[in-house]
Amino acid sequence: MANNLTAFNPEYWSNRMQVIRFNEPVFRALASYEERAMLKNGDTVHRPYRSRMTVQSYTKNTAVTVQDISSTDEYLSVDITKVVPFYVDDLDELQNKWPTVNKFADDAGKELYDFIDADFLSEVVNATSSLDDADVGGTAGTSIDLTTSNIAKMFAAAGKKLDRQNVDRKGRYAVISPTVHQLLLEKMDGKDTNLGDEIGMNGKIGKYMGFELFLSNNLYWTGRWTPVDQPTDAATLTIAGVVITFETGTIGDAGEVKVETDLETTLTNLKNFLNAPGTSISAKHQALTNADDLNALSGIVATSTATYLEIAWKGGSEAVVSSSEAADLWSLETVYLQFGQKGAIDLVIQQAPKVVFKEVQDKLGKNVLPWTMYGKKTFVEGARALVNVKVNSATLA
Repeated sequence: MANNLTAFNPEYWSNRMQVIRFNEPVFRALASYEERAMLKNGDTVHRPYRSRMTVQSYTKNTAVTVQDISSTDEYLSVDITKVVPFYVDDLDELQNKWPTVNKFADDAGKELYDFIDADFLSEVVNATSSLDDADVGGTAGTSIDLTTSNIAKMFAAAGKKLDRQNVDRKGRYAVISPTVHQLLLEKMDGKDTNLGDEIGMNGKIGKYMGFELFLSNNLYWTGRWTPVDQPTDAATLTIAGVVITFETGTIGDAGEVKVETDLETTLTNLKNFLNAPGTSISAKHQALTNADDLNALSGIVATSTATYLEIAWKGGSEAVVSSSEAADLWSLETVYLQFGQKGAIDLVIQQAPKVVFKEVQDKLGKNVLPWTMYGKKTFVEGARALVNVKVNSATLA
């Protein structure tokens, strides 16, 4: 005998949607907004700089050598416009349990701020000063193999670089990744109170060796993949959890890249896929369809040669990459920590993320267009107040 009473079991819907956890932008606390008022309209502001002069000795009754002086123009342009478009039908909006448009529009605004944040942190590559492994007792020309034994040296060396550029100690900061934060806590035997109990908004987590600390998953990342030969059928690359599959036959599944008759063309297909993972090109690569996968690869700019692929990734941070073929190695995996003085990077958000609704002529619904427009610039004076700290991200995984 077996009763079946499941038809009496009610099902319920929660009173809320699940939470999406976004990276907390740090740019608000670190950027200079000096030119924001100037660029309420218009698209460019100029800020030239002048040449340095040299002190000379003077001999009485002897003509001096008059030195040349010069000026160089630099400018910030508001020329970056980003949009996160989606469509909602009026019937769905009417019958959905939750405020669908509001929820997705809020998420879109956060995505836009997240993009601005990653773009801002990528400006570290314009720093006058940089640190590599040699600055902490290692090998010159390679990124830092960071450990609890050398993390204090990294902070001290960054401070020295700023001192040598005559950068005031006031307002110094460091944007670090989660594993770097972990190593710092381990260095201090887990006593995070030694960071100053200064946890607050905009990713701020404390202070160490004269630097305000900010935690971010939006740091700049670069890496290189070098296959020894053509990928075999069904070989895979995994980038930030997204699996890309090589196909020697007919491509059709999401995330597939065609293997051509030569490696250079195969790498070109892969490059084109990574630069537009949501777009398919017939017989070359098949677009990703999963929204999480597309979001994970956002910010990648890939380039290729006859023998390898390189990725520059705004927001890549501690990217984890791998290949199913053991001989096809990833190398030069670097996360760029941003050390500097607040205000070193100029940012003008001419239009903060806002939502525009556009009626669709032949549908009972509307296109929802959250968008923003901004410009950024690291002027020469700002570059001298930044340090590009290059850390081997492969050792942070």
